[in-house]
Amino acid sequence: MKKKKRYRILSILLSAGLVFGGCYGEGIKGMFGMQTKTYVQAEEKAEIPEPMYSYNFDNNIGTAQVVTRLGDNNYGSNVGAYPQPDSEKKEVYKKGVRNQALYLDGSYGLLLEHEKIGKSYTVSFWVKPEKLQQWSSMLFVGDGIFGDTGSWFNATQRYSEYGWPVTPYLWSYSGILKDHRSTSRETDMGESNTGKLNTGEQSDNLPRGIWSHVLFSVDGNSNGEVEGTRVMNCYINGELINNGEVAWDIWDSENVSTYLGINYWDPAFYGYLDDLEIYNTAVTAEQAKAIMNRYESEINTYDDFIIVDHVLTGYQGTATDIVIPEEVTEIGSSVFYGKNITSVQIPETVKKIGAAAFLECKELKELVIPDSVISIEQNAFNLSTVIKCKKNSRAYVYHLQNSQQGYEVLDPDTKEEDEFCFIYKKKLSCYYRTDKAEIADLSNSSFEEVETYAFSNMKNIKKVILPNTVQFINGGVFYQCPLLSEVCMPVSVNSIGFPIFDQCSETPMIASGANSYAKVYAENNGYQWKEWNEPIKEPILELSFDENLSGGSVLSREGDRPDETNPQTALTVDPTISEQYIESMEGHGKALLLDGTYAIGYPLDSLGDSYTLSFWVKPEEVAQYGAMLFLASDIGEKPFEEKEVKERTDFCWLNVTKSFWVGETLPTVWSRNGKTEAWPWYGKGIDQGFLSPLPKGEWNHVLVTVNGKKQTYEKDCVSSDCYINGELWCSGSVAADMFLGKDTYFYIGGNFWDKLVKGAVDDVRIYNCFMDADQAKQIAAMEGCKTNIVTIDKGESVTENKITYQIYQDGHAVVTGCDKENTAVTIPEMIQSHQVTEIASNAFQNCVNLKQMILPNNLKAIGSYAFENCTSLTGLTLPKSLEKTGYGIFKSCISLKEVNFDKEATKLPDRLFSECSSLKVITLPDNITYTGAKLLENCDATLYCHADSETAISLIDREIPFKTMGTSGSSSKGQVLNTKESYFEQNTANGMIDYTVKYAIKETSAANDLENKTIQVHIPSCSMLAEGSVAVNGTLIGNYEYKNGWTVVGSRDNLLIVPVTENAGTLRFSIHLEKDGNLASFARFCYTKQGEKKEETIGILHGEKAVLTLLTDPYTNTGKLKVEGAATADAEIVFSIDGKNVGKVTASKAGTYQTTISIPEPVNGKTYEIKAEILNGEQVLAQAKTQVIYQKELPVLEELVMYYQDHINNNKYILTDHSLLTGYVVFYPLAGYSFTASFTNRKEIDHVYIVSTRNNVKKYIEAFWDTKKQCYVANGYFDKGNINYVPGKISVEYTLKTSKKKISVGNNVDFSSESFTAKLKDGWKKSIIEVKESVNANTNVNVNANNRVLNAKLSSDLTGIEGVSLKLTETIVSDQNEVNKEELLKEKESQIVKEFTENKKDYIYCLDYSDLDKVSITIYNLTEKKQYGYTLKVEGNWNRSMRELLIQVISAGMEEGYLSAYYPANDSYETMLQNIYASDMSEEEANTAIKDSEKLFEQGLVLRVITAMIAGNEKNKDGRIQMDDLLFAMMSNVSNEIFEKLYKQRVVNILSSGNGYHIRWIIDPSGYVYEAVKENRLENVKATIYYKETNDSEPIEWKAEEYDQQNPLITGKDGVYAWDVPAGLWQVKYELDGYETVYSDWMEVPPPQVDVNIAMISNKSPEAEAVNIYEDSAEVIFTQYMKPETVENIIIKDEKGTTISYTLDYSKEESGLDGTIYAKEYKLGFDKKLSDSSGTYTLTIPETVKNYAEKPMKEITVSKKFAKKPVLKVEKEKQIEDGKTTVIPVTIENYTGEQELICNSSFEEMVSVDKVTIDKDGKAKITVTAKMPGEVTLKVGIKDTSESIDIRLFVNGVSAYTFGDVTMDQKIDSGDALVVLKMAANLLEGNATEESAADVNGDGKVDSSDALLILKYAAQLIEDF
Repeated sequence: MKKKKRYRILSILLSAGLVFGGCYGEGIKGMFGMQTKTYVQAEEKAEIPEPMYSYNFDNNIGTAQVVTRLGDNNYGSNVGAYPQPDSEKKEVYKKGVRNQALYLDGSYGLLLEHEKIGKSYTVSFWVKPEKLQQWSSMLFVGDGIFGDTGSWFNATQRYSEYGWPVTPYLWSYSGILKDHRSTSRETDMGESNTGKLNTGEQSDNLPRGIWSHVLFSVDGNSNGEVEGTRVMNCYINGELINNGEVAWDIWDSENVSTYLGINYWDPAFYGYLDDLEIYNTAVTAEQAKAIMNRYESEINTYDDFIIVDHVLTGYQGTATDIVIPEEVTEIGSSVFYGKNITSVQIPETVKKIGAAAFLECKELKELVIPDSVISIEQNAFNLSTVIKCKKNSRAYVYHLQNSQQGYEVLDPDTKEEDEFCFIYKKKLSCYYRTDKAEIADLSNSSFEEVETYAFSNMKNIKKVILPNTVQFINGGVFYQCPLLSEVCMPVSVNSIGFPIFDQCSETPMIASGANSYAKVYAENNGYQWKEWNEPIKEPILELSFDENLSGGSVLSREGDRPDETNPQTALTVDPTISEQYIESMEGHGKALLLDGTYAIGYPLDSLGDSYTLSFWVKPEEVAQYGAMLFLASDIGEKPFEEKEVKERTDFCWLNVTKSFWVGETLPTVWSRNGKTEAWPWYGKGIDQGFLSPLPKGEWNHVLVTVNGKKQTYEKDCVSSDCYINGELWCSGSVAADMFLGKDTYFYIGGNFWDKLVKGAVDDVRIYNCFMDADQAKQIAAMEGCKTNIVTIDKGESVTENKITYQIYQDGHAVVTGCDKENTAVTIPEMIQSHQVTEIASNAFQNCVNLKQMILPNNLKAIGSYAFENCTSLTGLTLPKSLEKTGYGIFKSCISLKEVNFDKEATKLPDRLFSECSSLKVITLPDNITYTGAKLLENCDATLYCHADSETAISLIDREIPFKTMGTSGSSSKGQVLNTKESYFEQNTANGMIDYTVKYAIKETSAANDLENKTIQVHIPSCSMLAEGSVAVNGTLIGNYEYKNGWTVVGSRDNLLIVPVTENAGTLRFSIHLEKDGNLASFARFCYTKQGEKKEETIGILHGEKAVLTLLTDPYTNTGKLKVEGAATADAEIVFSIDGKNVGKVTASKAGTYQTTISIPEPVNGKTYEIKAEILNGEQVLAQAKTQVIYQKELPVLEELVMYYQDHINNNKYILTDHSLLTGYVVFYPLAGYSFTASFTNRKEIDHVYIVSTRNNVKKYIEAFWDTKKQCYVANGYFDKGNINYVPGKISVEYTLKTSKKKISVGNNVDFSSESFTAKLKDGWKKSIIEVKESVNANTNVNVNANNRVLNAKLSSDLTGIEGVSLKLTETIVSDQNEVNKEELLKEKESQIVKEFTENKKDYIYCLDYSDLDKVSITIYNLTEKKQYGYTLKVEGNWNRSMRELLIQVISAGMEEGYLSAYYPANDSYETMLQNIYASDMSEEEANTAIKDSEKLFEQGLVLRVITAMIAGNEKNKDGRIQMDDLLFAMMSNVSNEIFEKLYKQRVVNILSSGNGYHIRWIIDPSGYVYEAVKENRLENVKATIYYKETNDSEPIEWKAEEYDQQNPLITGKDGVYAWDVPAGLWQVKYELDGYETVYSDWMEVPPPQVDVNIAMISNKSPEAEAVNIYEDSAEVIFTQYMKPETVENIIIKDEKGTTISYTLDYSKEESGLDGTIYAKEYKLGFDKKLSDSSGTYTLTIPETVKNYAEKPMKEITVSKKFAKKPVLKVEKEKQIEDGKTTVIPVTIENYTGEQELICNSSFEEMVSVDKVTIDKDGKAKITVTAKMPGEVTLKVGIKDTSESIDIRLFVNGVSAYTFGDVTMDQKIDSGDALVVLKMAANLLEGNATEESAADVNGDGKVDSSDALLILKYAAQLIEDF
């Protein structure tokens, strides 16, 4: 049994497949309520326990369910697929061991329903295998099928073509002991403890066609030798065959699934099962035998006839007159050998009679052989038996070949034919001639095998020519052919028996190709040989392109440009493009020129399983995968017309492309067989060698040939060869059986996804046969491969020192092999004056003695598997010159422990260590700058490098794990960075990872020469950059580049690039962890110097420590905290609050966690420290902390709810519920948003906004208070001009009401008021305050201040403050020149400016504190031409010392009366933090808000300090003028006013950062499912996504729960599905009852896969839902979307039979993705009104009316009188009140009393429809209830008619409006158009209602196109918008 990749599951597989079903007996759990059979009890020695469940399969499976598996058929299985219930699949019953039995044909199984069985159990059943398949599953029991925690056992049938006996084989696994892999047990029942099978004979325990009894029993109280196992015994036919161990307690669970005949990966069982019984106890050997024998009188173990797959394999009866059953098609060998039979009736169904079938049947005197028999093997009959047959039958020819056989012709008058050729199952069973012909030419026949004696006893034949389909020739084929002299064998022959010329007079000559197997056979067996080549067949398509396409079509691809591709889009006919021609090679006329904009297409007949493509090509560009020739089948009925192939995954294709690989252009063959479910793409073997056979601008001949008869090692693949100019280039595999049908299409120059080719193509020919090497050369010679071509230099082979080389004319040499006995090899740099630059693929393969290898320093390339299986090789050094390597160069080098590098090496080629399974440690040099892809593919080695090396950078760039080994000690000489002052560090805090990058450039003259300076930091792919966190030197910036998307291979990705201007600075930013991953990172300083780009490393973080972040609300009023974050996958996180342990949780496999903890005995107002830790014993591996305040009284957001239309979860998302924060919302562009927000203490709140923040840009929807709902409500779009805008982080922003203690912005203030001047005192001097470094914390500091009081005060209060100083500079200028006010305001626009007038003097106040280290205030007295300037310079770091100094200065100033108590910044920093906590911010936003509040607090400090220090400046000796008290009061209060305004704005900004919810909008992969037209979305579609790691790996159903998602998904009304998946290959399966199952293509992620929109086709035939006939028209409403051109076939007649002519009308608005229009409702408008109101009219819908999928209607005829058409009358717009119930009146004109009114709301969460009533007069009432403000549409219609109308309802705050009436004056005219133009030009701002009325074209924006439509409407040029 093959290994189950990625899964370890517990299963017992018994030999043949076993399915639970049948009838449970009464009293045996009584689950079916049926009577059991009466048991005829045989004599028994042991008491038999009563079975817990019993299944007799007498036409009944009880509650069991039939299950099938994706892709299964009678002859195969689909590995890794869930068996799913299949209501359409029916079980089959046939004759059983007693009565009926369950018959399994390999296509289905049963799922059994049962309760827990227990630890001990016994299973008993009868089985008759019909087909032998290795590991076919009989019984499977599993729990947790796809996880390491699951358990399973699996009872399979072991069988092998290599001679293993057929026997049960048991597998089991228990996930209970995850660390004990020995619990996975295998038990082979092929040997017997009793010695019965130890004779050395291969004996079948479970023979085909014979009933066998199987019983296995497990004792749950026993322990096996291996821990975690139980002892199990297996009995066959009552005898103990073997015993073994199974994993424990599999059936001791409620959750196990039990299957018969099928499991998740093995082939399904093929055969019979009967009398299954399950016991909940183990049984003894005596009981086992008794169970088998207890129905002995009923049991018929042996049938007379043993029939397997319609082959009669044995006869066990005693009758002498035999009638063979009609189900038999073959009589096997020796079936009746030696039997005492007298007569046999052979039915017409028999095709073959095997060897010795009736031999030694001496009593069988005669035997009639029917004409149906076409194959009779040798010695089939006894010579004494007379064969009766018709002339010219196979039996007649049998007599001719075996003249001793007696016979009688039943039709003697029939003329004898000259030639006989009998072929059965692709085997030539007999060829015979009765004429004198000497040549048997079978070249036009088709068979694959020639059976023994097929040409025997042909007396006249001298020459035989076999067809090119033959692969196998058995021995004795030409027995007794005396004149035979020559047999021509095609190259397809790959097996010949010996001898083939038995008893021929002379040994004939074998004629075959020079490179054929037949030649080798002749030489090895002493036969003569001569060269013979099969004649080249005529091509089925021949294109010379002499200015003629010969029936081809010019095709293009939608969206393509010469240098672009449009993946997975069909090539369709394009009449606008004409093909181009150029001169071809000499003698070849014209050639087709392809310019990259078009391709050519041709339809073809079947190619068969073998085919050849021949063509000339001259490439004009080297582009990756340009399709030269492309074959496709199963792609649709109109492949050159259908545009969409995106949804098709089941078609077959073969692609001959140009691959541009490492600078060389190679032919590459890819293919895919869509008929094998999800089978991978093939392109093997075409990348061998390093030559460039298709150079640009050169003509070359290419031939690709496929041998459909030769299987390769890959499943469902056959062999193919590629020749260039007649020489074999390489061989590979392609998918088999792709082009057998007649729907094959051939493309030249393009396919559905690759770039269209640029170049010339000529002389394209397609043959429906395989070509060997000789024929390939013939074709090349025929094509003129002698001139005007580039020949391939194949080189010359030389051998020196037991090493073989191929040397080439260009001077390079390639190592191709060596003597297998070599133990040490040194490859020289030169060989015969040629540089040794390459080692070819497989060059040293299987050199098991090779221990040492020295490579040359100029080696550039090593081919695939070059050193494979060099089992003694211990190590080698790779030179620095190495540039590229193939796959698995060291595969299976089990002794390889060390690979060294030249210290100057710079590259690690792709897959360098692929398959190095024994290599554990790799030490890398320091200067690696290129790291290839899949470096450690299937290799467990650990990479080591120096921590500060370029190698570390390269590995981090590729995100390849590594470990460090110290630093390199390299010198920083020549660098511009000051390495001592530059660093890169990482901290985990507040739910994020914080990074700090400090850089400093050396102070040299060259520092100023640096340009384009940037800091570049690698952002790990497991994370995302936190928005708004990037700051340089403390200032948030937005001019950075963040590359986090998918880019081409080789380009650096996941980079944060930040421009810097200063020569020193600090970059800070934060990241969110999206999942567990490696946090290795680097920071580099990049710059340009003298035009040269350079990079220098600032620092490297190696990401080796554990990961942990902690997020929680910073405020709680309940004491309960919901904590979440990122952590190392599967790590245990322990939580504590103020040191007390409060809980723990385990992180998921995706690296996230979430749980709830509680504060013990919370105290109001107290701040608590929350700590999370990952521990290893007592060692702390990772730690994260945060703080939480317990406070009941501050405002807090209680609940934020988002209502999102047309989506799942009832459209409602509670964003404040942490359990939903990791959930997903499917984005739908047309849907608007509605929100409700609830707060505590909302009276403190002024305004509320719902905010979406994406890329640091905020977009708002304003909310207003709803008094009835008692919450804030918001509706609309975040960006009305862009409905495709995907919201980012959702948050709530609010403003607080103004505090009474502060001066409100805009209040009139009397600056001369005593309240502002009383506390100000004179005496302040120009001040310089310096605090010098203190010796220790207790040393008083020296303060130098001009004011004695301040000096004394500061001296006593600044203990412990050090390293900071404040310096105030005053500049007062009088008599300055005239100041131009406008110029001054423009000059100061970047500062904070305030104009005011005081005492009839005009002032301008300017404040600049953008740099906290240098704050300035300038006051311009415009009237007196004076200027006051003050600059406060702050020196020192912004740390605790600086803050303490500022606080002390302010405190001293206020205490001495220099600062007013009314100054607004008196709010404490702690109060600000409380406000932040009160906002219920997320941890991320709290972190940002705290940083912002710190900056705000510091700004407040500086502003107050500069005010205090300005206050007392007295008149100095130099005559400068003192600012008087009044002016100072005025300045102070202006500062107050400005600062309060700024302060409030900043507070709002800080607080609004709270409540941020990162909704995970799912878009990758995503799309919708529809039927026929994209508007017709399908609900309840089951969408299941599958994953595979590589093209060659097996698909796996994705375990979405590990990523907090669901799989499968069920679509809602909008048909939308979406996931957010990791990188890999993905495919989606779509299932819906009544529809054909559909699959997407395999999609590679990244790039993002969006708009994967899938069409499904209904299995049902279309029907007419309603037919109505009115006076002027008829209408037909179908159940499905129909093709309009077929609906025109509807016929309407009057009573006289006169056909009524009509015009068909239907909506043109609904179409498929390809633009094809379909409709469900059709109006047949009569050319004349109907006049006879009493007459009956007949409408017939014929079968020619078809739906979108070409499914026809079943013809129907409807007869009725015409009626008046019902019409709805209702007000189309209505204003209703929120929270109230409203009745909307509707009138139905022409109401008949039978019509039914239907009403639906577009948004039930906003307005619900309660009931609909209609009175007898057609007056209807629709009762609705408004639940939320906003706009909604009611769709009202009359059932079974096309009559419908939309009613727009406006709830509360949303005003009703009419499209176009922007001025709301009840008319639409040019005035409205003028307003629209002003709104479009931003000259006028409209409200929400006006903007909605203005957007008449509905494109989400207001512009001139809307104004133009309004003008047209006003001029009556259009009727509606």
